[in-house]
Amino acid sequence: MKIDLLSIDIEGMEPDVLRCLPWSALDVRFVLIETDKADLRKVDAFFSVHGYANVSACKPASAPGHAHRHVFLPL
Repeated sequence: MKIDLLSIDIEGMEPDVLRCLPWSALDVRFVLIETDKADLRKVDAFFSVHGYANVSACKPASAPGHAHRHVFLPL
């Protein structure tokens, strides 16, 4: 299945939810994650195993609280 944009905003539950997706059956072109965690080492490692890289990380000034946005693209 081809997915152009997968946007995930689940406030810290990223590793648990990502493991539930059938990555071998998906062709995801662009993943955007918004999280309240600045440390995404587990998420970065997960995506690395599946052939993706964290190509951008930012904290938008307009984002409430401690929101961080990360962009993952296939290698």
